[in-house]
Amino acid sequence: MTTELLTEKVWSAIQAAAHGARGRKYAAVAFVGADGAELLSDFGVGDILVCNMGREALRAGTTNPFAIERLIVRGVDVYSHERLHAKVYVFGDLAVVGSANASASAANRLAEAASQ
Repeated sequence: MTTELLTEKVWSAIQAAAHGARGRKYAAVAFVGADGAELLSDFGVGDILVCNMGREALRAGTTNPFAIERLIVRGVDVYSHERLHAKVYVFGDLAVVGSANASASAANRLAEAASQ
């Protein structure tokens, strides 16, 4: 087993890992932005997402209820934990642990890091 530190295009690596994964996909990610359903496009029936859908996160717009709705319609099992701050993605025997939320800013603007 090898570990790789990702500092460039973290979301490209997460999406590639999700796309190639067999079986159920899991994510514990604090915030899901307006484009979070698109970033998690390989998530579908039976996959699991835990995120922060607390009143403060929804009010601040850090978690977007419409993105959550799109994931639920696709069959993703979505759960909330109001104090969640994790960013962990699990695809089969591969885990990606880092700083990237499921948001456009994490994918395109911020300097994120992760290990897989």
